[in-house]
Amino acid sequence: MILRRFALPLVLLVAALLAMCGLAVAATSYRDPGGDVKGGGGPDIISLKVSNTPSTITFRIRFAETPPLRISTRERWVDMLLIGIDVPPLGPRPAAPGGEWRGADFALGTHGPSKTGRLVRLGKRTARVATFEIVTAGPTVTFSVARRALDNPAWFAFNVAAAREQNEGTGGGVDVSPDRGTFRYVLTG
Repeated sequence: MILRRFALPLVLLVAALLAMCGLAVAATSYRDPGGDVKGGGGPDIISLKVSNTPSTITFRIRFAETPPLRISTRERWVDMLLIGIDVPPLGPRPAAPGGEWRGADFALGTHGPSKTGRLVRLGKRTARVATFEIVTAGPTVTFSVARRALDNPAWFAFNVAAAREQNEGTGGGVDVSPDRGTFRYVLTG
């Protein structure tokens, strides 16, 4: 009886403390089939998780292998990761899998085992908006960007591409998630 009387106030107190501390208030997971890299070797995305606080958006991308993003100076290739983001009002959807996405407003990306990445605004005058720290733990790459850097959207559409870029235009494998279209993430807080 006493527990029931205090259960709702306790839950509300914990929720308020989590929000005040800036802990993630929303998280959505997305799956990608393993072994679907097309066109050669390269990083294989198996899952994504997006979460947010009132001030940041965090991306966690899990790959099939450790380390997830590599480089070979001897074989002359580097792995890359790119996230395209379209904030409302939405533009055109991505072309065929791995194709160009003229509707994306922002791109987040990195090359190889870098500890930093870049967020750029796309359009007629592409411009760097921010840099961000990248944390790699086993097969997972995690980074956060300021919500205001993406114009503080209530939601956004996005897709993720990981690829092996080879010198002299020979090209490597590409994994795009989702295979067609985009994911949608709704922010809270």
